[in-house]
Amino acid sequence: LEVRDSAWDGWKLLSRVHALQEDLGGECHALAEMAECPSVPFIEISNAAAKFAQLFFQHKDLFEREEKRILIGRLAKVMEARVAEGDATDRSRLAWLFLHMKMEPQARHHVLAGLAREPQNSHCMKLAERLDIQRNSRSSQSHGGTVAITDD
Repeated sequence: LEVRDSAWDGWKLLSRVHALQEDLGGECHALAEMAECPSVPFIEISNAAAKFAQLFFQHKDLFEREEKRILIGRLAKVMEARVAEGDATDRSRLAWLFLHMKMEPQARHHVLAGLAREPQNSHCMKLAERLDIQRNSRSSQSHGGTVAITDD
């Protein structure tokens, strides 16, 4: 057995154990705990966000609405606090977390920030289209487009 030197490594290992056991709820809880560890590399937080998005897309009834909101909120909070460490794709992952929490203004903000950093980022471009963001318009942030996320 490999010796781990930080708490986040233990949570990551536990998330893998849960994944192998097909315990998707346990996997999500372990990833949320991992993301909240102070020494976790940002890439691990971003990868956890990508995993959340994948799991919530494939298993729409994985959690009750409130538990889902709390779990995603925990991850979004730590990711948003460190998002400057990331790139446009990381911004798109954070935007998806906000969309899952029905927080469209925050999602729009991160899509626009991602596009400002990397205008041709395919993930941000896809979200901009979904959110009906007009990229060449100064008023794009207040554009009235809406998004229907029906996976809760």
